Amino acid sequence: MRGKWFEKAKASGAEIAVEGYEFALKRGERTSRDLVVAFSSGRRFALYRHDFGRDALYVADPQLCYFLKEADGLAREILRFVEREGYERVIFAGSSKGGFGALAVARLCARRRPARTFHAVAFSPQVRLFPHNPALYFSSYRRLERRASARPGLMRDLRRHGDVSNVGAQPNLVVEIVCARDSAIDRAEARRVAGPNVSHRVVAGATHGTAFHFMCHGMDRAEIRERILRAYRRSGDADLRQTRPSDLRAMVEEVARSAVKEPSLNNLFEDVLSRRPAPTTRRGRLLASARRWLDALAVSAEKTRSLALGQS
Repeated sequence: MRGKWFEKAKASGAEIAVEGYEFALKRGERTSRDLVVAFSSGRRFALYRHDFGRDALYVADPQLCYFLKEADGLAREILRFVEREGYERVIFAGSSKGGFGALAVARLCARRRPARTFHAVAFSPQVRLFPHNPALYFSSYRRLERRASARPGLMRDLRRHGDVSNVGAQPNLVVEIVCARDSAIDRAEARRVAGPNVSHRVVAGATHGTAFHFMCHGMDRAEIRERILRAYRRSGDADLRQTRPSDLRAMVEEVARSAVKEPSLNNLFEDVLSRRPAPTTRRGRLLASARRWLDALAVSAEKTRSLALGQS
């Protein structure tokens, strides 16, 4: 049943509806057959004021379930929208929880359409949510685990889609992972993702909000400070406030220095969209298989430790 979700989505211009999610569509000023699918890290649409120069479909997860709830249905409806509108190039993007959502849904779409190339950019994403990842300190992650333990459907989706570390094994998906050089947790999560079509971009500093390094391209320090403050004021995302640095001046300074050498957000997306998937070599397949095997060993060891701690 479509019901109220379809009516709300239709009013947004997207005519796409999945229960539990919110959508909005903004048309680009110039004619383009590109689409940016922007996943929010909070309850509001992320980057809604940004002009991508191409159409943008905004996706918000008000329940903050990391876009896991009915993820298959979400990917299916986005694909239907893409094909109905005739888009030629699609890039999934998001930061933090939105970065996880971008990777998870991009992988599902790529699996459904193996003859088509998809692209994704994830800024400081969480990568492995299941099994339990003790490195993730975000309050939304703890809340997700509590909800999943009480909701069988959400637990099913968490088990099925809660680890996107093998997204690099999808041959028709080009991925760019952005993380901060001095954020140990973000870099560790980023290192989980590897493959012939995966690139890692490391920016200076320790801030979790690595998207600022590209959003603030060309701005002076006063503009950067106002942009960062506005984002923190408007966001309903507790994780963003939780990761806000104690010294805002240091964050402004690191973003200002980085924004000089990093491309603008639009140029970054254009660069990623221009990349074609590399052919999968035998060596690449072997490396991906070895990585999956090592990850499986690590997961098994972690489960053993967790069980031992529970019995002690």
